[in-house]
Amino acid sequence: MTDPQKRPVLAQLYQLHEQYIRTMDIACGKYCHDCCTTNVTMTTLEGDYILSGLSPENSAEIMPLVRRQLKNPRFIPSLTTNRIAQACRNGEDLADEQAPADPGPCPLLHEGLCRIYPVRPFGCRCMVSSAPCRRTGWAETDPVTLTINTLFLQVIEHVDQDGFSGNLADVLAWVDAKRDPDSPRPPVSGLAPNTPIPALIIPPEHRERVMPIIIAIRALSV
Repeated sequence: MTDPQKRPVLAQLYQLHEQYIRTMDIACGKYCHDCCTTNVTMTTLEGDYILSGLSPENSAEIMPLVRRQLKNPRFIPSLTTNRIAQACRNGEDLADEQAPADPGPCPLLHEGLCRIYPVRPFGCRCMVSSAPCRRTGWAETDPVTLTINTLFLQVIEHVDQDGFSGNLADVLAWVDAKRDPDSPRPPVSGLAPNTPIPALIIPPEHRERVMPIIIAIRALSV
């Protein structure tokens, strides 16, 4: 099971990112759920954070929905953010990973609202757009915000470097099985091992804007 001492660190990272998002003019709002698809990915630390933050009744409600999703098409990444950073640093060529072209709605979406919104993973928190996605067909996010989002993805994986990353459904099913002492040890299928940060993916032109956030993250003793 994920070290419980890592949960407060994750919560602080979420809060720090939220502070940045509040400085932006975004179109996202209640019932806006075009980006809530089956392709959301996250770390096992985030899966532990989600299930630890839900009541037993809520967990009993969402886990059948999650397990049902395991039978459906979804994006299953074979590489983590830090593994991609390592490949870029080493000059390796990586094959493009293809997500389902027409993903269905997230299994945790109900009448346009997220069943786990207060404890949702970072992949959901960082999906912001300056224009309604329904109007444009895609999220409009400025390059600096994309860099900052990638920074947080790298740090979250670094904190959970002994864990794994994968699709939301695969991660929650794996974490839920590990939390049950009577359950057999779950197989690590559909999950990619996390790694420490090999190098930060920050373009030179973004460094000045990103540095205050890096300093704030370092202050968290990450």
